[in-house]
Amino acid sequence: RAARAAQRFGSRRKMIDELLSPAQWQGVSLAQTLRATFPIIVAGYQARQGLLRAFLEQASRDIRFRQTWSIVGDHITARVTELVMSRLDEVNHPEPERGIRLGLRMVFATLAHQMQMHEIDDPEMDVLTEELIIVMLRHMGIPDESQQSA
Repeated sequence: RAARAAQRFGSRRKMIDELLSPAQWQGVSLAQTLRATFPIIVAGYQARQGLLRAFLEQASRDIRFRQTWSIVGDHITARVTELVMSRLDEVNHPEPERGIRLGLRMVFATLAHQMQMHEIDDPEMDVLTEELIIVMLRHMGIPDESQQSA
């Protein structure tokens, strides 16, 4: 089953690479990029919540599933890191790579919690997604244009 899960990830890898490609977001601020990509990531969790919930449950008992889960998380983290590091002029964090890893762990943990508690489809998920975006922007010291005009 872990091998099948790894194969499924292989098919998602291209979508992740395209979504988080620095070239895809040229001329768009990091804040706007996060505001555009986070809802897509949340929608992916929502669409596959049953599978992901089962996968997380199995990963808690089986190292092969944990390793596969780590491969997925590491890939997303690498793509986000590449995107942010290409725009360091927009970042005010003393150690951006470390900041990205911690920020994404907070996001992934929150989404996993929402899934495990069957709250990923909650009507308040849009509010939580916005809060996750704000946390990530502030954590990384990325100016948030939407908050400046408010």
